[in-house]
Amino acid sequence: MIFGMSYAAYVAIVVGTLALADNTNPTPADLSADGYWLYGFGGNDPDVGHRDRSGEITVEYRPNDALFLGLRPLYAAGVAGDGGGFLSIGVRRDYFLGPFQITPYTGPALYHAPDDGDDEGAGWLQFRTGFDVMYEVAPDVSVSAGFYHLSDATASSSSADRDVVRMGLQYRF
Repeated sequence: MIFGMSYAAYVAIVVGTLALADNTNPTPADLSADGYWLYGFGGNDPDVGHRDRSGEITVEYRPNDALFLGLRPLYAAGVAGDGGGFLSIGVRRDYFLGPFQITPYTGPALYHAPDDGDDEGAGWLQFRTGFDVMYEVAPDVSVSAGFYHLSDATASSSSADRDVVRMGLQYRF
């Protein structure tokens, strides 16, 4: 469970904000930038899902090109201290509330399972769903806090079942 709710409820809330909410008022800084890089570090929470606690580093490129319905692309890569890693492409929507930017996202991920001696390691196709909250600390620089869940939407051994809480630094260019 995530934040006291089921995985299905968590995914429904994040995907619902992508599909149903309107974002017709982006900030001028958002419109003038080509995109941004987000560098994050965090860890898996074994109490939430993953079987052990390991560090995780992520790098994401988030261009500001609109795809459709106000959605924008997201490209990400991450590696974990336990040997796991992923490459992901997805969609996101940016919301601006005063000095805060809130970004929910989702998309498929190619996943490499850690070699933990389990012959039934996680499958290579997973889905990554999460959100970040950013606060601008200088022009074109923001700090962030976020959470994402990486799984194949099953409760079987083929699921990566990673729940990552992270901090990050966003650089707009």
